[in-house]
Amino acid sequence: MKDAVDGKLAFDFKTYNDAGKCDPDVQVMVIDYSDVGDNPRLIIRSIRDELVQVVPGAYLGKILFRMPQDRYEMIGFFALRT
Repeated sequence: MKDAVDGKLAFDFKTYNDAGKCDPDVQVMVIDYSDVGDNPRLIIRSIRDELVQVVPGAYLGKILFRMPQDRYEMIGFFALRT
């Protein structure tokens, strides 16, 4: 974790739009930690978060864990709001 003005920052990531891994018919915003070399390889670089807007200003996220052969297992949910 890194110090920030308002507290702590965890891990760097890249974002992009893509089809959901578990729901390919749904467009999601991906939070991808895998391509950031400073992130720990053991767990963090295996995480892919997927967000969908449920109402204006509120988002539901899935936490996916990358398995062998480009498979993903869902390991949790989270919510974000603006």
